[in-house]
Amino acid sequence: MDEYHLADPSSLVTPCLLVYPHLLRKNLAETIRIAGSPQRLRPHVKTHKTPQIVHMELAAGITKHKCATLAEARLLAECGAPDVLIAYPQVGPAASRLGELVDLFPATRFSTVVDNATSLKQLEVEFEKHTERLGVLVDVDTGMHRTGIGLGDGADELYRQLSRSSVLTAGGLHVYDGQNHQSDVHERRAAVDSLFAPVMAMVERLAANGVTVPKLVCGGTPTFPLFAELANSKTNVEIECSPGTCVLTDFNYSNDYRDMAGFRPAAVLMARVIS
Repeated sequence: MDEYHLADPSSLVTPCLLVYPHLLRKNLAETIRIAGSPQRLRPHVKTHKTPQIVHMELAAGITKHKCATLAEARLLAECGAPDVLIAYPQVGPAASRLGELVDLFPATRFSTVVDNATSLKQLEVEFEKHTERLGVLVDVDTGMHRTGIGLGDGADELYRQLSRSSVLTAGGLHVYDGQNHQSDVHERRAAVDSLFAPVMAMVERLAANGVTVPKLVCGGTPTFPLFAELANSKTNVEIECSPGTCVLTDFNYSNDYRDMAGFRPAAVLMARVIS
């Protein structure tokens, strides 16, 4: 437990969360090692939502980030993150709020996702008011059934419709597989391979009709090492890995995913017995 040493625990009001920067830096280094380079990473900010950690990621060469909310997107932009993907459909007033963010932070390139033609049209109407084109990825449902469009003719047509937009830029596919958290790495790899094949089939169908899919944003912490392996294979599309939890890690991840033993919990809860 020397790595969790406290110089003066008597000064801390409990309960409190303690983050150890030296362990966090080790986790960032391990994340980059697995991915192959910082350029292959688009880590999710949802686990920490902390400016200091964003600055550490930027210092490590990680320039692309992912988030779920407009508040997280603003936090990233305020930290100077140059490339921010909001990986949740922006519907209702969120579309205009996103437009405001784009205008407010011109140094940050924002993008988001869509999974239906109605949301796509709403983004088009909003960004007709702006000079900056918005990058948009089609969010595909790989089996989690939370957001995303199922692979098939409908997804192909949605991407073609996006590629024809005069105010939006077709940025690729968002391929999140939060349902894949098998402890056994071989089972996890088989699950990733099973979902990746139809995704690549979609990419190839679109390419055959002259529509380019420039990148895939893939995975969470349990599966990003497997998508990193796929990025090393001979694919004709860029793969970005988007882990989140591994920057801090926790006991369950360390215990459940033995193939990711290089990560250490960088945040611990301190408490006292009061009675």
